[in-house]
Amino acid sequence: MKDRIETEVVRVGEIERNVKLGQGGIREIEFLVQSQQLLHAGRQPFLQGAQTLPCLEKLAQYNLISGENACALEQAYCFLRDVSTGCRWRTTCRRTQSPPIRRPARGSPNSWVWLDH
Repeated sequence: MKDRIETEVVRVGEIERNVKLGQGGIREIEFLVQSQQLLHAGRQPFLQGAQTLPCLEKLAQYNLISGENACALEQAYCFLRDVSTGCRWRTTCRRTQSPPIRRPARGSPNSWVWLDH
């Protein structure tokens, strides 16, 4: 399924920048959680659910993934969701592709500047 998305849905050259469907993106985290649900939810019904973040917490709580990994995935998921929302606001459309370059603004380590080529 993931290979199909990468080859058919995302345009050539955009897979690295697509925060939703690209490598390391939102969908990869969701696929990971869903695969763990498929493997374990039959015997552990508390894993049955449609929301990614609560399921990540349950996976860590019952040692199906490490707490450290769950925390990192949760932070990445929330960050990527924020970036995806920002991209939609910036382009005023449903596009989830980030601009080509992003770097810290001069003099302000907490501010980011989006650069076009």
